Amino acid sequence: MEQLFLGHNVTQVAHHLGRDIRTVSAHKRHAMEKLGLHCDKDLHVFGCELTGN
Repeated sequence: MEQLFLGHNVTQVAHHLGRDIRTVSAHKRHAMEKLGLHCDKDLHVFGCELTGN
């Protein structure tokens, strides 16, 4: 999630972690559901609020 908060896309995160894109995408989707976030913009705003940026 940290990498996504920083604005990296699912492909970049998957490559960085050595994971399949579908795995990272599923984790992202589930985390966003639990956090009540509806789109990537919401995720970015949440990450900025969390990190104080």
